[in-house]
Amino acid sequence: MNMPGASDWVLHFLDARGRIGALRADVEAAVNEVRAALGLEAPSADIVIKAADWPMHPELAVLGASQGPGRIDLRLDTGQIVQGSAELNARLLRILFHEAHHLLR
Repeated sequence: MNMPGASDWVLHFLDARGRIGALRADVEAAVNEVRAALGLEAPSADIVIKAADWPMHPELAVLGASQGPGRIDLRLDTGQIVQGSAELNARLLRILFHEAHHLLR
C-alpha cells in the first residue's frame, strides 16, 4: 500500500502460511492512521509484517523493530490476537508510533 504524498510506506505481508490474512485490514488501518498523523514528516519506509514463529508472551503479541533507515518489522502472534479488537488496534498504534520515531531520528 502506498500512501500519497512526499513519502511512501509500503506494506510487505510475509504470509505464505496464511496466518495473517484475517488481520491484514487491522494492520493497514493502523498504518494509515500513523502515517496520516505524521504527515509530511514521515520518511519513506518498508513495513514488513509476519506471523511469529513461536508463541509469545501475551503482553508481547505484537512486536515491532526498526531495522535501520526506512524499515519497520512487525511480528504478530496470530494465536493470541483478536481480529478487529480495540486491544489489537491500540497495540499496533503504540508499536507503529514508537518505531516511526526511530525513522525520524
